Amino acid sequence: MHQRGIIVTLLGLILLAFVALFIRQNRVQSTTKVKTADITMTNQKDSAIASYQIMVSFNGRSFTATLNDSPVARAIQKQIPFTVSFIAYGNGQEKIGDLPFTPQLGNYNYDDNGQKGKLAYWQPDNRLVLYHGPVGSYPGIKVIGSFDNAKAVYALKKMADNTEVTFSK
Repeated sequence: MHQRGIIVTLLGLILLAFVALFIRQNRVQSTTKVKTADITMTNQKDSAIASYQIMVSFNGRSFTATLNDSPVARAIQKQIPFTVSFIAYGNGQEKIGDLPFTPQLGNYNYDDNGQKGKLAYWQPDNRLVLYHGPVGSYPGIKVIGSFDNAKAVYALKKMADNTEVTFSK
């Protein structure tokens, strides 16, 4: 009986050592950045985040935007190039356009806060939304990226209804 207690205690200590090692490895804070083609990979605190830079063109001007690594953003990046007609919507802080395909939401923790300079997917109606002003948080908003330059936001605000916007690499 005494030998059995010693074995159980040793097994418990070994298990505890493995758990402590696992926790220690997951707390390592490292930051590395690798850029290849149009994809930037950032590893911060052991969580990889991929972002995709795209071009958004309208009214004879082109602006870069960076998409996050959400399933919707990846689906959009795969469909590039494509063109969507946008109109003003609601409170005048956003432009909306119907997507020519339906991306899947997948398992991702989307930001639902429509803010100036953000690009989002509006899930109830299969639309892209380009924000030139804040609208706040709504459950249907799925932020997928943002413009890289404030000039894009100003140009977006001045954009007329039924403007064709092309998304490309």
